[in-house]
Amino acid sequence: MSAGLKKRILFLTPYYPPEIGAPQSRISELAKKLKEGGHEVIVLCAFPNYPSGVIPKEYKNKFLIKQKVSGVTVYRTFIYAAPNKGFIKRLITHISFAVSSFFAFAKVKNEIRADISIVESPPLFMAFTAMAMKAVFGVPYIFNVADVWPDSAVELGMLKNKFLIGCAAFLEKAAYRFSSGVACVTRGIVDNIRGKNVEFNKVHFLPNGVDCGFFSHEKCSRGEYDSQIKEFREKFGINNKFTVLYSGTIGISQNLSFLIDIAAKASSMENIHFLIVGDGAERVALEEKAAKLGLKNITFERLIPKSMMPALIAAADACVVSLLDIAVFRGALPSKMYEYMAMKKPILMFAAGECVELLKSAQAGLASAPNDLSAALKNLETLAGDKNMAGRMGENAFKFVSENFSRDVICSKWEKTLERL
Repeated sequence: MSAGLKKRILFLTPYYPPEIGAPQSRISELAKKLKEGGHEVIVLCAFPNYPSGVIPKEYKNKFLIKQKVSGVTVYRTFIYAAPNKGFIKRLITHISFAVSSFFAFAKVKNEIRADISIVESPPLFMAFTAMAMKAVFGVPYIFNVADVWPDSAVELGMLKNKFLIGCAAFLEKAAYRFSSGVACVTRGIVDNIRGKNVEFNKVHFLPNGVDCGFFSHEKCSRGEYDSQIKEFREKFGINNKFTVLYSGTIGISQNLSFLIDIAAKASSMENIHFLIVGDGAERVALEEKAAKLGLKNITFERLIPKSMMPALIAAADACVVSLLDIAVFRGALPSKMYEYMAMKKPILMFAAGECVELLKSAQAGLASAPNDLSAALKNLETLAGDKNMAGRMGENAFKFVSENFSRDVICSKWEKTLERL
């Protein structure tokens, strides 16, 4: 950790534990690491609601509450909660938090006394809040871009109205223009934003990372996950099976219908079983597709507690990273990838672009192009048939991720960036 000037840092985000998901983990772990480094860290987030769209009863009929979560001061405020499906409802959800978070900050600004805020995007609407807080209260902000909007929404077909696309692009440009810095989780996002004539030195590559102390293959080696692994294997019927795991968001972006196609083609391979763990807008459609095909080699499970995720990954033999092949995703690096690597699991990847380049650099798995069924099946058969090679890839994965993407490494980069602002 850097020994430079310590700051009061505000994270402004709709997402935060106890919700489960990649943004929630990434933001909360960075907040804890910065606090451990001596900074004062405060979080302003929404009442928990993702992905069910249901706010727990202890938060009902309230506007603002204050908590301590893992030693970090957390303010939670109102959000119009809706399930993670339906573009209009999600739009209203994001706008509601953008508005409520501004008024919540106005109410507690003297308690927070932020030197700078780190503002999560998407949702892009957080740009309104960030710019308003800067204009009214003088709080500078770093715009933390995990997915480029509106580009992603347009390429996925979620946003088609030309007027709305123009408004969103204007908001995006303003967000970068008035920020003190733009943090990008992949080099592809860096290139995208610099290509929009954003000042070169304002854009920073600050990737996701993984807590290697939590996702710990060493704990696994010591037998600390044995009882949970046994429980998973018995529950899912995967004893003596080569288990292929996907865990995380089940949405359009992940192209998991292709994984069902692979499972269908591999149905004659009795030693291979597929496990999909998570939730999202595409889950029901995937379950219906698997049922229609009569597949017995695939199991679905809802979200599990984060505390059990290391054991779930440990119970698998290979882990899946899958993305649609559209331009914006060629610069994507799914954070689940780092968790798999920290647990020494070889990766079976169906994607194109930056994540494939990283996988090949690390020699941590096998990649094929999205929707290339024959290549995907060949890679699956190779991993399932060569345990020694799979083991070597797992070792390579851990070495690479611990040296380049551990939370300590990433937090150090964040601190150096904050010192320069």
